[in-house]
Amino acid sequence: MKNQRHKRKEYFTILFISNTNRCSKQFQISLFFLRLLPVLLLVFCAALGTLIYLTSSAHGKQTALQKQLARQKQLSSQLQAENETLRKTNEEKTKEAESLAEEAGNQAAPKKDASFPSLYPSKGPSVLQSSFSPEQSYMSIATYTGCYIIATGDGTVVSVRSDENYRHIIDIQHASGYTTRYLCRQDAELKITEGTQIQAGTVLLAITTDDTMFDYQVIYENNAVDPLTVMDAVG
Repeated sequence: MKNQRHKRKEYFTILFISNTNRCSKQFQISLFFLRLLPVLLLVFCAALGTLIYLTSSAHGKQTALQKQLARQKQLSSQLQAENETLRKTNEEKTKEAESLAEEAGNQAAPKKDASFPSLYPSKGPSVLQSSFSPEQSYMSIATYTGCYIIATGDGTVVSVRSDENYRHIIDIQHASGYTTRYLCRQDAELKITEGTQIQAGTVLLAITTDDTMFDYQVIYENNAVDPLTVMDAVG
């Protein structure tokens, strides 16, 4: 039989000697481990480098996100400030427009002249019987109990009289240049006297009998005019 030679494993011994108590320790490292050690170191370095890179990259991304968030907050603050400025500007413009509109309205609608005979001459139950025409220089109204004959504008009572056709005839002179005449055919309760200063709406006569006929006349520059043309509205 041939003698079989056994391969012996090759080892390297590392000796550590203390400089104080002269103790020593030795470690044996196989050739295989010694050859494997550089590979392990290379793998470790690669892993460490990868970890450092990933950490640095994550930190960079976090820093970029923080900067982006800060810019977003700054932009939001600027937008809020601009919105507040626009809101105040709009409020000022609105107030200015309202002021201009009010001023324009005041200029477009001057104060009404109270002496202008613009009211309807009766207040209460009444019916218009006939209007002003070239043949009739007044308007006729049928009045009933509870109706009142009123002044159609501010003025002065210049005449209170009667004749064979009318039980009451009242003339009022207005500062606007108009004269209004109130003619009642039947008896009624007289509420004013000659020379009285009256205002628009002042009661001149109180009707006490149904179907009392009342005529109303407006005179301007000695000419009778249609009362409806100088009234604001028919009451």
